[in-house]
Amino acid sequence: MINKNKINKIDKNKVKKNFSNSHQYDNAISYHNITLEMIAEDILSFFISRHNAGFINNIGRLNRLNILDAGCGTCNGLLHIKNKINNNNIKNIDFVYLGLDIALGALKRGQSKVKTDETGGVYLCCADCEEMPVKNKIMNVVFSNMVLHWLNKPIHFIKSVKKSLNLDSENLFICSFLSEGTLKELNLCYDKYSSGNAGENVVLHKFPDACYIKELLISEGFVVEEFKIVEHKEYAKTAFELFKRINLIGAKNSTNNFAAKDDLNHNEPAIKNAELFKNNTSVNNQPAAISDNADNIRNEHIFSRYSILKKVLRDYENTYTADEDNVYASYYLTYIRAKLAD
Repeated sequence: MINKNKINKIDKNKVKKNFSNSHQYDNAISYHNITLEMIAEDILSFFISRHNAGFINNIGRLNRLNILDAGCGTCNGLLHIKNKINNNNIKNIDFVYLGLDIALGALKRGQSKVKTDETGGVYLCCADCEEMPVKNKIMNVVFSNMVLHWLNKPIHFIKSVKKSLNLDSENLFICSFLSEGTLKELNLCYDKYSSGNAGENVVLHKFPDACYIKELLISEGFVVEEFKIVEHKEYAKTAFELFKRINLIGAKNSTNNFAAKDDLNHNEPAIKNAELFKNNTSVNNQPAAISDNADNIRNEHIFSRYSILKKVLRDYENTYTADEDNVYASYYLTYIRAKLAD
């Protein structure tokens, strides 16, 4: 029997592997830059508000800020912040940046792009956002871009953020993520061609309810200052090209579709005449046969999924065409800005 609790779970090992191997990530991201620009703008405003409020040290500079980028990937968040500061000619800003990500490969690519300079120190750490190692309330700013929808337990992430934020002065938490309704066109096409056979169904990624995440924040003592959902559409010549971009950035389906199919991952053999074997009986005085046909089941399963995918892509192009040349996919970008109350 299919274990639904397992099959709907995000496989963190897949997430780590997919994003570690996404060498084209920086060339393929699009909507990530939309929310990163918003994040950088809000962080700059936070800097300026501290300046106006007089958070100045005895040598005429702003007190150094500590910034945590939860799920930093290749450190594009840091680059957006620096560009925003430089483009606005803001002086006397000093900060330490800690980038944290579960995918070591992404961190290594980020490390090659950034270095310690006049804006302060840069440190990178490989860790899970649901169990962040920063727990001594030293962070002034925590932000997370396009990460929360990869978490199984967002409440653990929110509690980790809470443990890291400094309550002695103003603090800032910004979270952007893909929410419910994202890739709805793809889900509808898969639903149409799903046979109803549990072995052939493909469980697609389930995006979180934005209002639910907002309520979690409030329940943990955060004051939500901004909450919005932006609809964004991606366009491409073909459905194959559209979803190839998803693979390029590592955002592949990481739902555990193979969690329970005869426990194939454990290589347990299939049993012929299972009921008779279970009752310790036999057929024609011969013991019930055991055959290791796991590979055949796996191959049939993959072939079936490939056949469904071909139908899905064909139907997608026929149904979701924006004009004569392009198909589209919908993304719902949720953006939350909050602070932790005393």
